[in-house]
Amino acid sequence: IRHLEEGDVLEALEDVFDRKLRLVALKMERQLANRKWLTIFEFRHTLMQNYLYGTLSAPRRRRLHQLVGDYLEELYKDNLELIVTTLARHYVESGDLYKLIRYGLVSASHAERAYDFKAARVWLEKVAEHVPIVGPDPLIAADILCRLGRVQLRTGDFNQAESSYSRAFEYAAEVQDEFTVFRVLTDL
Repeated sequence: IRHLEEGDVLEALEDVFDRKLRLVALKMERQLANRKWLTIFEFRHTLMQNYLYGTLSAPRRRRLHQLVGDYLEELYKDNLELIVTTLARHYVESGDLYKLIRYGLVSASHAERAYDFKAARVWLEKVAEHVPIVGPDPLIAADILCRLGRVQLRTGDFNQAESSYSRAFEYAAEVQDEFTVFRVLTDL
């Protein structure tokens, strides 16, 4: 993606994919703080988008998501808050677990502040699923699982909340952190 000339990409999108094949349309264009322009095209129909996406091999999809995520991260480095959920989605698909956890937690926080507990739950579940793989500090894992338990309670899934709190308690007890153990118990 980075190695393509911007003019060639725009020409292909506008002339071939928009005017001739009618597959995409210009969605928006805006100038960013770094004086670069961001041009966004979208597929005219989700069936075509899904078909073309489905034709990519899994390794290629992962690589493209990583490239797009890294490029957006660089492009928006001064305003990451604007695209944090988009970054999280790309890093979920790319398999970059560290960035998934970083941006997934921020996306969950945004959703919680907007009282969108279902979206917060989705992000926290994705993060919690990968916590054991990257092996963070047990206190961080306990905190993530407490947050997950809270949103599971708010979405009415009491059994899952109990499971999340139990796992959080285990992490906190593992390092014998009394404050975190107390916090987990008071959340229950």
